[in-house]
Amino acid sequence: MIRYRLGIGAANVRWAMSPIHEVVSLAQLLTQPQRHPMFHPWLRRRRIPLPDLKALTVFMADGAYRPDFLDPSPMSSEPTFEEGMDALLAAPADQTYAELLDAARGRGADIGRRLLDDPDRARSEAADTLRHLWTSVVEPEWPSMRQALRAEMLDRALQVNREGLRAVLPRLHPSAACEGDTITVEKTIDIDVDCPEGLILVPSLFIT
Repeated sequence: MIRYRLGIGAANVRWAMSPIHEVVSLAQLLTQPQRHPMFHPWLRRRRIPLPDLKALTVFMADGAYRPDFLDPSPMSSEPTFEEGMDALLAAPADQTYAELLDAARGRGADIGRRLLDDPDRARSEAADTLRHLWTSVVEPEWPSMRQALRAEMLDRALQVNREGLRAVLPRLHPSAACEGDTITVEKTIDIDVDCPEGLILVPSLFIT
């Protein structure tokens, strides 16, 4: 179980959208389209000109850890894609290496060498692929996607205001709950995460 301990930030749970999060989530969907049949009509309509996604989808193995630097926390409620890319590329070298090490764990020697022999290159290649997927697929759809995400954020904020976070969280996902100043998520890992500045909740159109 993951326990997000909010402390004095318990009231500071805010909502934000993230263009780069949508691109990463789309890449995840494209690696296993059979698991997401609800998106098949959209994928056919878009006729996605898939680039070589290996630099990005290498992180999408089922059950594998996906590095946090790929999907940086939004610094505002509506950051731009470029702001997300700037944060991705500014991730400290020690963080990048540690997260790539976790991503390579149990994945075999070839994957380990690909990710760890040159961590800066692995990150840059993933960033280039993210940009290609953004410009070729997501950016043309972004105005309508942003409108849908804004509506979701407003609706959820109103629900929290009326009913409280404890009532709303399980509706976001049955694994989530709120008790006191702690938000819990049922996972196979067991970890406590201190969030003294509160928590950001990011809706996605590509995660069911």
